[in-house]
Amino acid sequence: MKNGKRGLLSVASSDAGLTLVEVIAAVIVVVTVALASAGLGINGIKTAAAQERQQVAVTIANGAMETVSSWDPSLNTVTKVSGLYAGRTSAAVSTSFTSNSTVPGVSNTYPTFDSSATSTSTASIPISATQTENGTNYTVWTLIGDCYQPVIGGTCSKITGQATEPSTTPANYALVVRIIVVVSWTAGSSCSTNGCYYETTTMADPHSDLQWVSH
Repeated sequence: MKNGKRGLLSVASSDAGLTLVEVIAAVIVVVTVALASAGLGINGIKTAAAQERQQVAVTIANGAMETVSSWDPSLNTVTKVSGLYAGRTSAAVSTSFTSNSTVPGVSNTYPTFDSSATSTSTASIPISATQTENGTNYTVWTLIGDCYQPVIGGTCSKITGQATEPSTTPANYALVVRIIVVVSWTAGSSCSTNGCYYETTTMADPHSDLQWVSH
């Protein structure tokens, strides 16, 4: 029997732990992912809020348009102006058109008012109003003016070369009332600088007899 020293097994540990650099790198990755997720969440909330404001504006505009549509657009037999303009002063109408000059259709419409209205008159259909929904302030503009439609068809607009509305309807044209409802707001990052708006438009024939000629 051989005598000898029993050898001791040397086991190298594979669990030496993470180095400081590896820990820092792991933290950076976790923080980056967390920030990216937070950014996506914030953007999602902003997008949802913007869509909600847009939908509210649509609802407000449709309600305002329904109010106007319930009025009789017939021309007054004396003033030859539609009853839709009752109580609207020249100054107030001019201001409303200027404030919304970039809205489609406004530049092609003659600002029309009630010549008998004074500064103390109350417009039958308010020119502007403010409405608050879910913490957001909305300005509601109801612009009503005249445009002229060729009787053979075409775009209802101002008469070429005439910046102010003609005193009588030119031959081969029909007078039409254009109603434009504009709802504007400035809440939200995308609307805070230049503002946002929603517009809806309709036309009304103020004549008792049909003015169109078909071919």
